[in-house]
Amino acid sequence: MTGAEFYLQLQQKYDKAYSQYLDTTKANRLIKEAMYRLVDKISQLMDSQKEFDELSELIRFDQNIVVSSAVASQPADYYHLLRLSFLFVDQINFSSISGATVTASKHGLRPGDKISSAFPAVAAIVTKVTSTTFTLDTVISPPPTNLYLIRKFEASPSTPDRKKPSLSKGKKETPKYWTASSGNNRVFYLEPVPYSVELDYVRIPPVDINTQNTTTVLTDTYTSKFLYRLMDECVYSVASETRDYQNKQSAQQTIIENP
Repeated sequence: MTGAEFYLQLQQKYDKAYSQYLDTTKANRLIKEAMYRLVDKISQLMDSQKEFDELSELIRFDQNIVVSSAVASQPADYYHLLRLSFLFVDQINFSSISGATVTASKHGLRPGDKISSAFPAVAAIVTKVTSTTFTLDTVISPPPTNLYLIRKFEASPSTPDRKKPSLSKGKKETPKYWTASSGNNRVFYLEPVPYSVELDYVRIPPVDINTQNTTTVLTDTYTSKFLYRLMDECVYSVASETRDYQNKQSAQQTIIENP
């Protein structure tokens, strides 16, 4: 489906000739506005496979971003955050290694912790612990001179409470973030400071739908389900602007029945 084909199907869906709303120039604006509203709606509901399928081509997974001075810059194509994780890398003080067993007093490790001898590569997983040792699921050979504990925690938005600031302060197990402007960029402010952060996010729609374009294949970027739902959103918008309540109700019912 090209932009011109999308426009033709949109006109067929809207069975009244409101040329002042559906000429090519205004239709391009209408489609772009409806697209962003639709992305917002779907991404905020992202709780089922259906919503994921509709936006699958617009989602970036596991994007690792380097942190500088408690700040991580948002990607250039960032639009809507789905998940933010903090990655912490801490050096482990140990005295010796024998096979897969490491001697280390007050190590504080737990089964399942990930250990690296050459970060960022994960070398082993902790399988057993005592107060002075921990055992790995594999032997690291040759015996390393350094070991690192790698932990990742899901972050949540900061909700400052002026009366009880300690309750909203980010901790390693419960990290916090908030967004703000830094110069011309939007950034994440992080607490406490991690080694790096990992994002899942919805990117800015990379291809505008141009009603006069007959070459760009929209389904290379957007799913067919997304495009057809976008048509319904456009019809709903036009019907609202023209006070065409019959078409508005029809479009709204279509969206409810085929969300």
